[in-house]
Amino acid sequence: MKRTILTLIIIISAVFCVYGQNTEPIDLVLLLNTSSEMSSSYENVNDYITGRFLSDFLSVGDTFHLIPFSGSPRLDIARRISGIGDVETIIGRMLLQYPIESGNNIEAALSFAEQYITTLPVRPKKIVLVSTGSSDINNLVTRSQERLSSRNASLDFVLITPGQPLTNLPVSGRPTVSGRPTPASPAPVVPAERSVPAVTGQPDTVQETRTVTDNLPQTTADTTVTSNVVSETANQQPAVTTPVRPAERRDARSRSFAALIPLLIILLVLILGLIIFFASRRLGSNSNRAMSGGVSKSGFKEEAPAFVDHSKDLAKYAAVQNRQRTSPYSDRVKQENKPAIINPTGPLLLNLFVEEQNTAIGKRNIHSLKSGYSLSVGGKNSDFLVFLVNLPPNIGEIRRNGSQCTFIPRKPKYFPDLGANELRDCLNKNIRVISDKNYELRFRFEMYEDPLIALNRMLMSIKVPG
Repeated sequence: MKRTILTLIIIISAVFCVYGQNTEPIDLVLLLNTSSEMSSSYENVNDYITGRFLSDFLSVGDTFHLIPFSGSPRLDIARRISGIGDVETIIGRMLLQYPIESGNNIEAALSFAEQYITTLPVRPKKIVLVSTGSSDINNLVTRSQERLSSRNASLDFVLITPGQPLTNLPVSGRPTVSGRPTPASPAPVVPAERSVPAVTGQPDTVQETRTVTDNLPQTTADTTVTSNVVSETANQQPAVTTPVRPAERRDARSRSFAALIPLLIILLVLILGLIIFFASRRLGSNSNRAMSGGVSKSGFKEEAPAFVDHSKDLAKYAAVQNRQRTSPYSDRVKQENKPAIINPTGPLLLNLFVEEQNTAIGKRNIHSLKSGYSLSVGGKNSDFLVFLVNLPPNIGEIRRNGSQCTFIPRKPKYFPDLGANELRDCLNKNIRVISDKNYELRFRFEMYEDPLIALNRMLMSIKVPG
């Protein structure tokens, strides 16, 4: 899979180098159905959207927008393509869209996309819908295309038939931009007429020499044609030479340089591919060493087992946790369904943990919360501070009412999962936040206990015999 993605990136970057510099930038919006109906076509869809789709529709300078949907649509990523790193980022985001959710609301997805493009700059927009069909899918797509036609936007629909290969794929319709124009082939060089001096009294020798000279093969413009006329007598005639003209020499040099241009382009693409390959190997050296440790006790590598389809198990796992966590925050993640027992009359100390945020900040995010009071969450002057990314203050607050704690979003646009809905019994539950620059993070509230008090309680619980 890693080699396949690397190959796709090299091909796309080569297409960008040749075709992407002179086209008008566009906004490319991908509406991707992530419902469970797409699970049987997951591999075919990924091969298309990370390969042919990007090479056909996307160029350097364009802005790519990914909107996955099932029951309801949401914006996952919006990025302007200015280099190979941007292509790697959008491919990674597309591969994370597992088809495991319920619902297939295509009408809501089209409506969301039409409203979303009104907020984008004034330039051409291309929307591509990748989804399974429904009873009224043709009417929905036709009406949407009619509405978009007046907004300098177009809509293409890729119909997915579960379990079947993709057919009738759309083309971008963007004019191809050729590279350097190929120079016209120069007219063949006609050698100058070679005259043979007449030899008085020896016509047979002159005729034979002319025939041999005319049958010589024509060479390149740099070849000097020399014909020596030798008579049967003791007298030797001088050689007749056709000189090479300077214009012909320049044309030959130009043709040689033009032939080297494709080789230089291929060499640059290969160098770029090697740089990406070695960089990815260096970044993944730890995991590669761990994977390369599969050696049997006898010192020989064991044969690879037969392929087993674990797609259903992966789908169940992805439904609970849709991405791998490697930060110190992930080590503290507990079961979300574990209830927190709160004394309704006693004090309550709360601690805020933020994903990938350094926890060595003392007691900055530890506060006491009384019943009937609330504490704010966000950036700058909030009670619980998120300083990993730039967030406005008081984007939400946590309120305590006896033994129940409730999280209340004050700025719903930063909470794609909650919106304006309250989250009751919010302790030990992950809350997802999207910043203004589309950076995603999670935080959670936990009950805090002073380590010294916990140590004393443990020591007091130990009973010593005698």
